Amino acid sequence: MRFTAPLWAAPFRPFYLLGAIYALLLAGAWVFAPQTPAQAAAWHGHEMLFGFAAAIVSGILLTALPSWAGTPEWQGRRLAALVACWLAGRIAFWCEALPLPLRALLDVAYFPLLVLLLSPQLLRLAERRFLWLLPILGGFAAAQIIFWLGQWHAATTLAQAGLQLGIHALLLLFVVKGGLLTPIFTGNALRERRLGDAPKLLPELEYALGVAVLLLALAEPLATPPASLAVVCFGTAVLLGFRSWRWRGWQVADLPMLAAMHVAFVWLIGALVLRGWAALDARLAPGAWQHAFLVGAVGAMMLSLMNRVSLRHTGRTLAVSATMRVALALVSLAAVLRVAASLLQLDSAWAAGAMTLWASAFGLYLFEFGPALCSPSRPRASSAQEAANLKRETPS
Repeated sequence: MRFTAPLWAAPFRPFYLLGAIYALLLAGAWVFAPQTPAQAAAWHGHEMLFGFAAAIVSGILLTALPSWAGTPEWQGRRLAALVACWLAGRIAFWCEALPLPLRALLDVAYFPLLVLLLSPQLLRLAERRFLWLLPILGGFAAAQIIFWLGQWHAATTLAQAGLQLGIHALLLLFVVKGGLLTPIFTGNALRERRLGDAPKLLPELEYALGVAVLLLALAEPLATPPASLAVVCFGTAVLLGFRSWRWRGWQVADLPMLAAMHVAFVWLIGALVLRGWAALDARLAPGAWQHAFLVGAVGAMMLSLMNRVSLRHTGRTLAVSATMRVALALVSLAAVLRVAASLLQLDSAWAAGAMTLWASAFGLYLFEFGPALCSPSRPRASSAQEAANLKRETPS
């Protein structure tokens, strides 16, 4: 069987399509399926990370690497096999009739396969900064294994530790990749507007942030004292705030995709403040920071990059439609509602409302881009000026 349809021309096409569809399915299961709180926490946390987020992250990374790192294109049969592995994991997770070891094996296989396929390509590169991808993807794989070991031994604490490791792997990826792309895109826009150049990368700042995220990941396993955890959280928030200030995002606030990337870091800073606050005040819901990060920060960054990649890689102008502006607003509104529901200990209807708003944002993406993901790209620009125009985001 040959996989020559447009859907298999680039990784963002099948992964964005399936990720957006899965977001709607997860929202439906959350709102309508009967479940105990423990069951809801287990599948919701696992599938949001290793189902939905894994699909979108894969689409972003595997589409960007050929352009940024010069690795081979992922397309055709090779891409279809990777997508099939992701799908097998989703089916195995939900099919409780299968033996648990088989479910775990099928679900855990995805990230090790991704590491196995990427390692030879990345290790051959002269540019070593792309190697950070391998330990992060390895972190996702380890998180999956720990989660399923918890399921096997009926150890809720162990399963939760796996989910926490997965969240911190995603946090590190967010800080590293978001911290690379946001200033680059912002710098391009600043130069076009004759507002100066992008700020130079400060390696010491980037290393400090990486160490801080690792300390946050180790906080629970090492039983870090609350006061020390609060210091790390607040310190990381300050470092992120300084880095974000250097990017001068307020000067591109009229560019929706770029603005959303900066808003995503505002949500991350808020999430870290909430985590530090919760460490000092037991009355504060400890999970509020996760909602600020996963719903607000990750949601805004994903939608921004999905919009940019879907337009840019199908030959369309970087103009954000009214539909996608609504989608970007819905993500932040969902985050506000979800964090408020957690902090104020509101009933589950509020959480369901937030989930509905969040899923609606990805439903709007599906409505806007679903046909384009399955259709051929538009013809390439015939001149350098046309190519430059395609890369320039149109103000709202």
